[in-house]
Amino acid sequence: MREKYLSTHRNGSLEQSTLDGIELHFKHLVGTLGDRFPIQDLSRADLQEHVKTKAIPSSSSSSSPVVAALSLKPSAPESQKESRTGEPARP
Repeated sequence: MREKYLSTHRNGSLEQSTLDGIELHFKHLVGTLGDRFPIQDLSRADLQEHVKTKAIPSSSSSSSPVVAALSLKPSAPESQKESRTGEPARP
């Protein structure tokens, strides 16, 4: 799936630096989830685990940066979402 996504966007619609970033993100996801992870089974818990593994500084790092705890926030019910203008969404 990722190769199809990348080949579709290598038509000049995205700059090479953007494609490089996308490839890096895919590499990180594969590192966390595995190369054969069934994407249709992806859950919030899977994504949260990925976020947690990326937020932990490596022990090989020469510095000890303070890493803020990252978490996925549950999405708001449709009635509480705002439109792009900042006004509540209409039903």
